[in-house]
Amino acid sequence: MPLCSIREIHADVRLGIWHISESVEELLAACPQLTAVLETVMTRYHASARRLETLSVYALLFHMTGDSTLRITHNERRAPIVEGWHISISHTRGYAAVVLSRSFDVAVDIEYIHERVMAIAARFLRQDEHAPTLISKLIHWCAKETLYKLFSAEDLHFHDMRVLPFEERVEGELMSEDCKCPKRQTVSYHVTPGYVLTYAWR
Repeated sequence: MPLCSIREIHADVRLGIWHISESVEELLAACPQLTAVLETVMTRYHASARRLETLSVYALLFHMTGDSTLRITHNERRAPIVEGWHISISHTRGYAAVVLSRSFDVAVDIEYIHERVMAIAARFLRQDEHAPTLISKLIHWCAKETLYKLFSAEDLHFHDMRVLPFEERVEGELMSEDCKCPKRQTVSYHVTPGYVLTYAWR
């Protein structure tokens, strides 16, 4: 079963990563609880990749909570809602990520490592930000996607957020600024050979 990890990243904050490498049938065999949501997922999504992403997210949700009765809905901003939980969801080529908490607002973003970010860097980088490498650009992008989710009520744009200088590592933390409503927020990041992951809570 391609469950990469489930870990507690803070008191009452859990992060789960699923490697999406199986078919729908294999996923159902690995996580039989998914049969309860299969019809809804198959009806709602026609693309096979989207179905696998959604089923992988449910598999993570069930493994992380032990509750197969939970269902994911969305609010008017398309942010996910699960009764009794604060939740954030992200998926990229081959991976799904979920972060959950009972007490904290949470956010997560995951992006596979790709060169195209170099061509679109001006869309999300401010002139006062420093991101000379491919990985640093991806960390900036993911961090801002995470902040957008964490402060969704503010409808932030990329240039409303500033990532302060940080030392690029495999895993670490960075400090960000909300330039629209001045405040700072810590964002954690993790770099693997396949993806860049960022997450935060408040």
